[in-house]
Amino acid sequence: MKKYIIIFIILIIISLPICIKYTNLFHKIIPSYNTLEDAKNDNCVVLENLDITSGQSIWQNFIKDTEEQKTGTVRLVNYLTLGDPSGYSKECYEEMKDKYPVLYVKDLHYDSEKYTLSCYEDDTEIKYEYKYLLRYTGKPRKGATFSEYEYYVLINEDSYTWKEIEHGMFSSNMNDYIDFKLVYSDLTFEKEE
Repeated sequence: MKKYIIIFIILIIISLPICIKYTNLFHKIIPSYNTLEDAKNDNCVVLENLDITSGQSIWQNFIKDTEEQKTGTVRLVNYLTLGDPSGYSKECYEEMKDKYPVLYVKDLHYDSEKYTLSCYEDDTEIKYEYKYLLRYTGKPRKGATFSEYEYYVLINEDSYTWKEIEHGMFSSNMNDYIDFKLVYSDLTFEKEE
């Protein structure tokens, strides 16, 4: 079970653009946040280990504006920790532990025709353009640590289901892969009694 969870998280992380250094975007300076609190205080939409923890109202306002064909930009911050060491081999954990936590910053812009996800890597601006921002809700695959999800995904075809996207992530056939970027994730965890 833990193996599937780890594989799922790794695949989601791979789908996130790796953005380390931030300079100029939309003719503004993208701040490099030193702490998670800095990002929260700057009104970013913050995901901690792929779950929304701050900026929900900012996100909902962005969604409302895009549904009304209004242009807008929202700053997304992904904060990733390594998590429980028991989910990794000792060698893998030792190799990765000094690289975490990691904070990735991206800007999501909507121009009333397309969505552009932008970030910087090694002082180079990287942009991904997509036609659609789709919302998926449901119950996860067996073995997940959460009981329900709400995802927002950038994608170029609006006919795909989350099951098809997920199948493409896990399939050994590269032709099954569907190009997408997960930009928002709200996970529901069952309460332990």
